[in-house]
Amino acid sequence: MATGWVALLLAAAWGAGRLLLRWLLPDPADGPAAVLEIVLGLGVLTQVWFWAALAGHFRAAVILLLPLALGLLLRRRATAGPTPDGRRAWLWPGFFAALALLPLPLALLPELNFDALRVHLWIARELASTGAMPSDLSNWAVYVPETAGVWFGAAFLAGGEIAAKLAQYALGLLAGLLLARWGNDRLGRPWGWAAGALFLGLPVIAWLMGTAYMDLALVLFLLASLVGLDEWGRSGRAGWLAAAGLLFGCGLASKYHALVWAPFLAGAALALGRRRNLSWPRCLGAAVLLLGLGLALLAPWLARNWALTGNPVVPVPLP
Repeated sequence: MATGWVALLLAAAWGAGRLLLRWLLPDPADGPAAVLEIVLGLGVLTQVWFWAALAGHFRAAVILLLPLALGLLLRRRATAGPTPDGRRAWLWPGFFAALALLPLPLALLPELNFDALRVHLWIARELASTGAMPSDLSNWAVYVPETAGVWFGAAFLAGGEIAAKLAQYALGLLAGLLLARWGNDRLGRPWGWAAGALFLGLPVIAWLMGTAYMDLALVLFLLASLVGLDEWGRSGRAGWLAAAGLLFGCGLASKYHALVWAPFLAGAALALGRRRNLSWPRCLGAAVLLLGLGLALLAPWLARNWALTGNPVVPVPLP
């Protein structure tokens, strides 16, 4: 039950991500790998689900109705790319698969970590039981952006705690697959698979994939934002820049630490624009668009804080 429900949520995210990217980039031939579509759909849907929770309508029917319809409408057959010959072509993908399976048993066990139980799974449990964002001001988690908690809550609706942990496992797996896909595209096979395998082999990543913390959501959305920005730098299509900004916003709505990346992403937009011989005003406009879209997705979380406490960035004190 838990596995099937999480798979259904990921399918819904894929459908929503395909719609959004085809709206930003009308030419299907210029579309990304499926994994980036899933990440974009997952990030944007969790923000929509957060808005539904603010209205007290965080229910399974609301969670699935729209994205499932979009997924059915936009389903298409993927085209396979060339595959290197020889047994060595399967070496790094094999390592990737083996390392991806290692954290799975931990994800299938009941949660024991205090922060996961007291913060992230608590938010998921409250969402599933009440249909609304929790407002217990004695728990500091109420005040911080919690995209991961909303994602866990969607899984918790039908699959309970194990489904929420499998949803976390999926975030790590998507990050590894996205890194592998990006690396294969930029460096050639099998180096993308090697990068993905090394990522999944990091002890902290393996541990996080089996533990319901918020950090993998931050990693996933920042990585996806970098991929979108790189695609914009290569193609010059504004849709990729907009996708990068939305994904950065999903990172901001996952954890305030994403703000540290704002200067880097803005600087990368300037550098990539200049490499394409864009004028300085257009480069600055690209950086502003990227950061502006990101802050727009963070804004509802800050507005909720302001409504609850009068301080949009609580628990950080205002001067």
